[in-house]
Formats: sequence, C-alpha cells, structure tokens
Amino acid sequence: MKLFYLSKIFISLFILGFIILLPNVNAQQNVSISDVNATPDASSVLDINSTSKGLLIPRVALIATNVGTPITLPATSMLVYNTEIAGISPNNVIPGYYYNAGTPAAPNWLRVYAGPTASTEWKLLGNSGTDANTNFLGTIDAVDLVFRTSNLQRVRINSIGNVGVGVAPMGAAGQAILSISRDGVNACCGGENSTLALGEATTTTGRRPSISFHASGDSEGTMH
Repeated sequence: MKLFYLSKIFISLFILGFIILLPNVNAQQNVSISDVNATPDASSVLDINSTSKGLLIPRVALIATNVGTPITLPATSMLVYNTEIAGISPNNVIPGYYYNAGTPAAPNWLRVYAGPTASTEWKLLGNSGTDANTNFLGTIDAVDLVFRTSNLQRVRINSIGNVGVGVAPMGAAGQAILSISRDGVNACCGGENSTLALGEATTTTGRRPSISFHASGDSEGTMH
C-alpha cells in the first residue's frame, strides 16, 4: 500500500514539473543539446554543442536518386548518408551524403559535393598527381561517352570503342573505327558535305584497312 502511494506522489511530481517547464520551452523556441551547458544560439531551433562528439546522420541504403525507398515520402531537404552502390545511370547512387531536392512524392536525391580536395573528382582547372594506369576520363559500364559544345553533341565514343566526330559512330564491330562528318550523315550513307570513315573492309582475302569518303553531290569512293 505504501508503494502505491509513493508511485502516485512520483507521478504527480513529474506531471507538475513538466507543466512548470513547458511554458519555458515554448517561449524559448530553441533547444540546446550540449555537454558544456551551452545556451542555444538565438537564430537556431536546435543548437548541438560538443567538444568530443559529433552528429551521426541516419544511414540508409538508397536504391536510386529518383526513388524514396527505403524512406516513405521523404520530406524536401531531408538529409541522409547512403551506404550502398546501386541503381542505373543516370539515377545511380554511391556512398555519401544525399539530400532530397525534390518533393515527397517525387524525390530527387542529390549527392553533397565532397569538396575541391576530393581525389576522385576531375576539376575544371585540372588535376595533379594522377596515375595514367588507374585514372581516366570515361565510363565503367556499357554506356557511350559524349562530348558537347553549345549543348550539341560533337564527339561520341560508343561502348565498343568506335568514334564519331560530328556524327554517330558506325556502330557494329568491324565497321568504321572513326567516322567524321560535317553534316551529321555517315560516310557510308552520303551527305551534302565532306564525310570520312576509317575502318576495316572484308575482302576475298580477309579483313583489310578501309577508307570511305563522300565529298559532295554523288561522288564517293572507297580505298582498301
């Protein structure tokens, strides 16, 4: 019976203390979490202060930049640390910090830039300390590499290594290794301006080097 009365007294004191403190929390409108008893900054809703600990952001396994999973309807500006390599380009994700720049219904996870000292980034003003055996500009999957100016394709290297300058590469293996065109038409198919294709041709004696060109009008030729 005495234990029952002590429990009631403890609960009553707890409720009373909460009621007394609640107006102060609402009036202050900002909170400090600190191991040094710091006062929260007036401009911050939450002020975290520590001399020996950090803030641990939730770690999740994202599957793509345009999918909320594993978070249901992630709020705009939500910040997470992604732990996985997943998805298909251009919506693939790699480990790092991401925030949702989209909406809950249409997420758009953007990776937080690692900074100018990141050793894995190609910089606009050039890199130093690169190793030609391991560092490269290109892709690691079967996707073409495209170079543009004025947002227009000028050079394309396809996934099997054929190159097109001003025109799409002549795709299949054994066709043109290098295609060059002024009007966007392959050398094999004609065009209004000069076109050139360098590659291989199949002859009765086997494969031989081949040059196909189309100058203008109907004139064209092939050299083996």
